[in-house]
Amino acid sequence: MSEAVAFELEGPELSAVPPGEVDLSTLRAGDRAVVVRLDESDAARLHKLLALGILPGVSISVRRRSPCFVLDVGYSQLALDSAGAASVFVRRMAASR
Repeated sequence: MSEAVAFELEGPELSAVPPGEVDLSTLRAGDRAVVVRLDESDAARLHKLLALGILPGVSISVRRRSPCFVLDVGYSQLALDSAGAASVFVRRMAASR
């Protein structure tokens, strides 16, 4: 059985985005998610994200979206611009009660 795959235009290329996976820039304040992959097209941005501790398997919480994305990552709080947030692909976690 084949799984449906959504496509997203990134520059001149087409890339597959698995169902249930979104980029971090689509999350709202208060949303929690797990990082599933990083966009590798910009090496400098990739190295920055890795140095900040944003890697696959890490849980994040969005504190604020504007003027920049403020995230809780482990015991740290960090800020990302919109391009950095769009380079992080996540799977949303269920809201805690």
